[in-house]
Amino acid sequence: MGKIRVAIIGVGNCASSLIQGISYYRNAKEGTLIPGIMHTRLGGYRIGDIEFTFGIDIDKNKVGKDLASAIYTKPNNTFKFCEVPRLGVPVVRGMTHDGLGYYLSQIIQKAPGPTADIVRLLRETKTDVVINYLPVGSEEATKWYVEQVLTARCAFINCIPVFIASQKYWQKRFIEKGMPVMGDDIKSQVGATILHRILVNLFNDRGVRLDRTSQLNVGGNTDFLNMLERTRLASKKISKTQARYRRRQHSHRTVRLRRLAHRPEVGVYTPRGQDVRRRTPERRVETRSLGFTELGRGRDRRDPLRQTGA
Repeated sequence: MGKIRVAIIGVGNCASSLIQGISYYRNAKEGTLIPGIMHTRLGGYRIGDIEFTFGIDIDKNKVGKDLASAIYTKPNNTFKFCEVPRLGVPVVRGMTHDGLGYYLSQIIQKAPGPTADIVRLLRETKTDVVINYLPVGSEEATKWYVEQVLTARCAFINCIPVFIASQKYWQKRFIEKGMPVMGDDIKSQVGATILHRILVNLFNDRGVRLDRTSQLNVGGNTDFLNMLERTRLASKKISKTQARYRRRQHSHRTVRLRRLAHRPEVGVYTPRGQDVRRRTPERRVETRSLGFTELGRGRDRRDPLRQTGA
């Protein structure tokens, strides 16, 4: 098998975790049970078959650096679990558009100079796959990059909640080019969203009807700075809601999805007086107003512990 050549848009914390992980598990033995790794071989490819061609960013402290060095550059604060050797691939100046929000712009300075010729770089480096790790709310920037990817005929993995892979328009565009597209958005390996989904499924399996749930993310990194800007959260709320309720079996599922998607159910909390950039990311799941399945009209659906005086 050949190599899978990958370019990354947005050299932030997620990119750091991915690059460190690939370096750390590069020589993982086939068939070995490794925490955090679902498959050591997939479709004939091993982890060590993934190699990077270049990174794209707008931060002046990252642009021009080797990709292996840029992933450790502030404001990145991902835990360093692997010393990635020099990769020999650069981080180039990308397009900004709406990729830099108000709060993030307070700690990041844009690199000087023009935007790199992304299509030319993708072709010259023979990149197979482009991974999008732009900040939450980067609607126009993501679409701009998708156009470059389509022109260069690369596969696209969209890791943020800007709806590309799930939209028929973009699906048709990629089909016409004969290239795959995947997404949209990704979950932390063990984070608030997957825990929330497990709880929702548990209540459903046990015959309990969920009237409402809430999720509060406390932390943590530059993504939280972007989510403090409420105008950037519209697609994130929809993505979170769909991820949490995807497997609900109730007949009112569609209505509930629509209602939750337009309510501030997904909250972001920054502890007062603490620097969001330096606080260790934490996640918490909250559930409220859990009502048991009605057995008849007029039944009291309050918490049974309250009914018994417990």
